[in-house]
Amino acid sequence: MELPKNHLSKAMKVLLLFIIFLSIGQTSFSQNHPDIRTRDVIYMKDGRVLKGEIIDFQESNGAINFVDDKGTKYSIAKEEYEYFIEDQRINVRYSDSLVLNSRKIDDFEFSFGLSTIVFEMKGVSDEEYGNNKISSPWYIPYNIRLAGGRYFGRQHYLGLRVDYALAGLDNYLSPALKYKFQFDGYRGNIGWYITIEGKYERVVNDFQSIDKFTKQDGKIEYDWKFRQQAFHNLGFVLGPGMAFILGNERSASIELSFFKNYVLSNSFINNSPNGILVNRWNVIGLGLAVSYNI
Repeated sequence: MELPKNHLSKAMKVLLLFIIFLSIGQTSFSQNHPDIRTRDVIYMKDGRVLKGEIIDFQESNGAINFVDDKGTKYSIAKEEYEYFIEDQRINVRYSDSLVLNSRKIDDFEFSFGLSTIVFEMKGVSDEEYGNNKISSPWYIPYNIRLAGGRYFGRQHYLGLRVDYALAGLDNYLSPALKYKFQFDGYRGNIGWYITIEGKYERVVNDFQSIDKFTKQDGKIEYDWKFRQQAFHNLGFVLGPGMAFILGNERSASIELSFFKNYVLSNSFINNSPNGILVNRWNVIGLGLAVSYNI
C-alpha cells in the first residue's frame, strides 16, 4: 500500500531527526567518555604482545625503547619483534574492533560444535554380475563434533576430532587426525586457515545391493534392493576455515571441507543371505562444521 505524500514526508522528517540524534550522541560519547584512551602495542616473534608506550624508536636499526603498563622497561632489537602499532584504542566501554584479541600460542585448545557432510556413493558390481554401475542417493548425517589439539607457534595446530551422527544415518562415527595452518599474521580478529585431515569412518545405513540374481543362457537378470550395510572407510579431507577471535583466547570457527573416501570393506547387517554386495565404491562429498573453541 502506498503512503500519502504528507505521511511520507513526516516519516522522512522523523528519520532525519533520529539520524541527527544518533550523530550528536556519538559525538558526545567520543568527546566526553572517559574510558577511551590509546597505547602502543608490540607483537613479538616469540608470541608475546607488549602493551604500553614506545619511548624511542631508532629508524636506523629499528630498535625500540619501550615501557609496559606495569612500568617495566624494554630495549627491543628489530630482530625480536614482528611489527608494532602506535596509538591503538583500548579500554572502550563498548565493543571496539580495533582492539586485537589474543590467540592461543603453544597452548592446548578444546572444541565442541556441530558438523554435517553431504556425500554420494557410486559402485560397480563384479564382472560375474555384469559390471553394472549404481549410484546411491545423497546421504546427509548431522553430527556432534568434539576436538582437542595443540598449537605449535603461531601458525601450526595438530589435534584429533570425532564426529558422531545424531540424525541422518542409522550410525556414523568418524575420528580424524587434523592439521591446521593459519595464514594471517595475527593482524585482526578474524583468522583464515586451511585444514588437512586423515579420517576413518564407520557408516551403517541402507545401501544398494543386488537382489534376485539369475543367470540363464548367458543373460544376467537381477533387481536392485536397499539393504542395511556397514562400511569401513578411510578418507582424505581438505578445506578452508575462518575463526572469529573472541576474548580470553577463545574463538568461534566455521569450516568448509572437500573429501574423498576409500572403502576398506562393507558387509550386510542383520543377515541378508539373498543379497549380493556391490564392493567397488567411490565416495566423494562436501562438509560443513561450526565450533566453539576454548
